[in-house]
Amino acid sequence: MTVDRAMPGSTDPTVAQWPQPAPYVPGQHPYEAPAGLGGMPGYGPPMPPPPPARRTGVIVAVIAAVVLVLGALGAGAWFLLSHASIDPDTVAKEISRVSQENDKAAPTDIRCPDDVPFEKGRTFTCTGTLLGKQTTYTITQNDDKGAITINYQRPVLDPAQLQKEIVRVTSSEVAMNPTDVQCPSDIRFEKGAAFTCSATLDGQQLKYTITQTDGQGGLNIAHDRVLKAKEVADELAATLSKDVGENIVAVCGADGQTVLVNPPGQPIQCGAANAAHPDRNAPVSVTVDQNGNLSYQVQ
Repeated sequence: MTVDRAMPGSTDPTVAQWPQPAPYVPGQHPYEAPAGLGGMPGYGPPMPPPPPARRTGVIVAVIAAVVLVLGALGAGAWFLLSHASIDPDTVAKEISRVSQENDKAAPTDIRCPDDVPFEKGRTFTCTGTLLGKQTTYTITQNDDKGAITINYQRPVLDPAQLQKEIVRVTSSEVAMNPTDVQCPSDIRFEKGAAFTCSATLDGQQLKYTITQTDGQGGLNIAHDRVLKAKEVADELAATLSKDVGENIVAVCGADGQTVLVNPPGQPIQCGAANAAHPDRNAPVSVTVDQNGNLSYQVQ
């Protein structure tokens, strides 16, 4: 049998062969038959066996070499385990769990380093895409056994996109674009959460109430009631004409206004005049209830 072992610190294997020929020892010789018997083996006293002590020494040497090598391997394995890296897949699963718990959404494309050793207090970062936003997760090791704390900036609604959507919705409803749209810049994704924005519409302050419908970017945009000035004036003129029996004309709102920001019940300042006799005129306070019914009071 041949045992090849690379001893630590050497690039050459140590080779031990078994059995090995017994070394020459002075005064000890194999028995030889007398020449008169023809030198044939098997006659005379048997040849003594090789000294066993020599062979025992070789076995001990071989076993010792193996034990040393195993000992070195054992020490190396312990070294690797004591400096093992944190499993990035396990961290990614925990990131996904935390994100779903907080934001009701699972991040995608999570990437974590694969060479972070266990070390209390050490921090490292992972990245992922959460609700369409690139998100950085900061991981802090609470101990050297795998306990971690995950911190991240929860994704927020894009203020610029939100402003564009407010302009689009308003324009489609009243045929006029609002200006100076103002919204918070730190609105987290959360189903059912509501917040407010403001804008200027035809020189008037307009308030918006935005409610998140699904926590993933779906929005319901509502604003204070907006009336068209001409429609209110035409309704007032028709009502006055019927009531006084003469042809009445009316205007509502400030000069040049085409829309009126008017929550239900809030007074609208208008003016009315006799069409045939314009000098017969008077200011009129108008209210429009939530059902669109108009009432007036001549001042």
